[in-house]
Amino acid sequence: MLLTNAPVYNFQDARECIVWYVQRWKIEVFFDLLENGCKVEDRRLRTCERLKRCIVVYAIVAARLQHLTFLARQEPDAT
Repeated sequence: MLLTNAPVYNFQDARECIVWYVQRWKIEVFFDLLENGCKVEDRRLRTCERLKRCIVVYAIVAARLQHLTFLARQEPDAT
């Protein structure tokens, strides 16, 4: 595994950098859905336990939305 700012010496190193970069953007989209789509930061929960439960539920929702978005882009004419 390459570290951040590690030199790229061959095609395999370059490919690995691209694979990791693609994953980074998937994570960015997931957190954008969590924060802006689910509005998780707008919740004013008073206990840590409630916040954990809320984040778990919204994380599932955000992951599902991300997956559905991916599917819709793969098959735009699907119902």
